Amino acid sequence: PAPAPPPASPEPPRPLAPTDASEHALDEAALRPLKEAIRRAANSTGHPPGLDNFGLFHEPNWDARLPELVAQFDANTELTALLQGALDFAAAQLREHRLAIEANLRATGVDSLDLLWPGDGYNEAAYGGNFQVLSLLDQQGVLKLGKIMGASGGACSTLLSLADHEASGALVLKYNMIYAQQHISAIGQLWRETTFWSAVYRSVLQPPDAFRRVSERGRVACCCGWASCVGGTNSVFYNFKTVEQAVDAYYASGDASIGGLLLGTRIVPAAGKCMDGGSPVPFQNGTSPLLYYNAFFGHSLAINSASEVAELFKQGVTDTIALLQSDKLTSYANGKPVMMAVTPGASGHITDADFAKFTDAFGAKNRQTVFYDIGSPTCVTA
Repeated sequence: PAPAPPPASPEPPRPLAPTDASEHALDEAALRPLKEAIRRAANSTGHPPGLDNFGLFHEPNWDARLPELVAQFDANTELTALLQGALDFAAAQLREHRLAIEANLRATGVDSLDLLWPGDGYNEAAYGGNFQVLSLLDQQGVLKLGKIMGASGGACSTLLSLADHEASGALVLKYNMIYAQQHISAIGQLWRETTFWSAVYRSVLQPPDAFRRVSERGRVACCCGWASCVGGTNSVFYNFKTVEQAVDAYYASGDASIGGLLLGTRIVPAAGKCMDGGSPVPFQNGTSPLLYYNAFFGHSLAINSASEVAELFKQGVTDTIALLQSDKLTSYANGKPVMMAVTPGASGHITDADFAKFTDAFGAKNRQTVFYDIGSPTCVTA
């Protein structure tokens, strides 16, 4: 018989097209020298043992640890009483001032509100107090609480507020209190923001109704571009298709780290790499009165205790109650405006001129923005 033909040479493997994952790996490899320099700098400071180079490179598995931390919180009667006391404070303040609030809302023509919560570091629990009062009024039929757009700390409170199945500020209180107990240092987040918040977002978005509320009513602002925020664009994301898309967007909004700047987080390909630095802006075709809360109360870099979280929440309650009774729809702290609402003019929509009042009062920036309606076929709107 004729000898069998020699086996064909195997076809050489075809090069794979770059993917987001491979591009990220290349970025990480290119930045290893920088990471090593940061590691050496951390070591040279003589930090106490156990901080693992200030947490720059290695963190606990927060997804695995979070259920235990939540169980410990729920079993701690002191912490749960502190949380409930903050919620009770909001209810008591609203009962005391409800008649004056209703009269002022009628006089000012406010029957609904959309909210803008800018980045404010770890003062974000104040937004929980703002939400608590307005949500109670919504449940009581006094006004309709609509959409919320947040950036950085404001984005964190946006997700936690809308995810709460009782439409309360309880999740804002709870997870900020748990975070404060972990003593995660700001220095430890120089390289990347802690993934503690990613684990929290992933957990609270598991119920389908929570994910739906965040996707439909929440807007998260990031700074995005092909070199992250260097020359980046204010980018607002909503209507997510998956939980992980929402987790990535809300994480990126608060990632003000070196890694955030150099690597960023990819949410949708068209946006490029995203990080902290986004700004809340007017909603597209917004017709509801718009509230802006400039919540800066001395906790830009850290929150150190559960009691500080509760006090910030109560500050948010106090500021909201004051605004709702003001004929100028403005509340003050230490003689300066901290919260303001504007109503649509003759056009029936919130205009740039309306937003300019926030610029005058707080330095708010009405930046050119790209909106990403992720669930729509076109996704990108100017």
